[in-house]
Amino acid sequence: MEDFNEIVSDKSEGLVFSYFAMAVLRLLYFGLSFSQAVNFFIYKLAHVVTFFFSAGNTRSLKGLPKRPAHLAMVIADPPVRFTDLSKILAWCHEAGIYYVTLYDFDGLIKSAPNQLLEAAGPLARGKFKIELHFFSHERHNEMASRNNVSGVLHVHLAASEDGRGALVEAARTLHRTRATGVTISNLDRLLRGKFHHGLRTDWPEPDLLIRCGGVHSHLGFLPWALRLTEFADLYSHKYLLPSEFQDLLWKFAKIDRRFGR
Repeated sequence: MEDFNEIVSDKSEGLVFSYFAMAVLRLLYFGLSFSQAVNFFIYKLAHVVTFFFSAGNTRSLKGLPKRPAHLAMVIADPPVRFTDLSKILAWCHEAGIYYVTLYDFDGLIKSAPNQLLEAAGPLARGKFKIELHFFSHERHNEMASRNNVSGVLHVHLAASEDGRGALVEAARTLHRTRATGVTISNLDRLLRGKFHHGLRTDWPEPDLLIRCGGVHSHLGFLPWALRLTEFADLYSHKYLLPSEFQDLLWKFAKIDRRFGR
């Protein structure tokens, strides 16, 4: 009987400890969430004040001394707001950035190209047209802008699965040809053939990658395209103010990119 009582007592103590640990973890989670919310509020408030009252708001995107030729964005804060993405595309065109990559891990943006074009239509009308590109060349020219203007903004929609199949096929080809010898020129020719349509070798590599959603990760973004890329972070792509986007581009413009010199 005493052994039974000891077992019950041990179990009770274990349950008490478990409840206490859960309470502590929930308190920590609440504290971190509250801190993040406060930081986000202060961050947004500062940009609202800047946008409406600061002379810094007069800085034009066209006045940038240097701008990324190709801007990439990792969207890690679903659900995706296509109206906000369309504003970013319009700001990119205004800043003279004509190559943009929109990436999310699950391919939510890539699977809804019509939504993006419809959201961007009112902002682009009469100013520029949007040409969408995909990794698979079969879909490359499928989505064109509905605007008959001369300026073109090239937008690549990408996801985590892009390139994996081509990498596997390239590895198999190398395995099959190993007996005849593999040279650098053969390898370069093979990879260019596999990735020509997906990586758009006629595009500049991304100069600036903006990570949205508070994650310090590329979330599987094509690693071979990030050799010389600068990184920046945004709390979210949603309800973005012009001053937030301007700040990132002006910070990029001040970077001394030495490229190993």
